[in-house]
Amino acid sequence: MSEENIEVLIQEETSKRLNEMSDPSYEFPKKIGKGDVIGIVVGVVISLVLIVLCMVGVIN
Repeated sequence: MSEENIEVLIQEETSKRLNEMSDPSYEFPKKIGKGDVIGIVVGVVISLVLIVLCMVGVIN
């Protein structure tokens, strides 16, 4: 694929999405909630703990 072709595809997709979102019947997604934030933080903390355990040598 050439760069021009990619640019055209990006422009077409952007235009399509903007038209869809400007439609009065478009329903925007819900805002992120407290439970979502807690889930994200727990996931990050677990990942960091696992990384540290691997670095220390507890997990091989």
